[in-house]
Amino acid sequence: MGWTTFLLNKILNHVWGDTAYDAPGTIYLGLAASVAANGNVTGEPSGSNYGRVSITQNAAIFPAAVAGSKTAPNAVNWTFNQATGSWGTVNVFFFSDSSTGNTNTLAWGQLTVNKSIGSGDTPYFAANDITLNIS
Repeated sequence: MGWTTFLLNKILNHVWGDTAYDAPGTIYLGLAASVAANGNVTGEPSGSNYGRVSITQNAAIFPAAVAGSKTAPNAVNWTFNQATGSWGTVNVFFFSDSSTGNTNTLAWGQLTVNKSIGSGDTPYFAANDITLNIS
């Protein structure tokens, strides 16, 4: 799991008394070719019915961390729209506080297998597929 400079700075400032950080009420799960440490997303699909998955942030979806990890126990699959054309090959998933654009990417992770998404595919993450950890 990678954490963006944006989020790390927010955490450091929050913990060490500079500026409080209010977590977003909704976060968005996206797919892309890569994410840089500064949060720049590269190769996010566009068009062909692609859209980030909206996730309401609460303790039921993201319970308290234990031993440096936080599993996202979504009770149902987090499902993207069905592709109506090629989305290309995606290598990473990421969380952002925005439904579109290259703004405030929070964290990202490498997919186990790079995935080429074509027309008719409906990508999803099954329950408990994603674990957030700090190492």
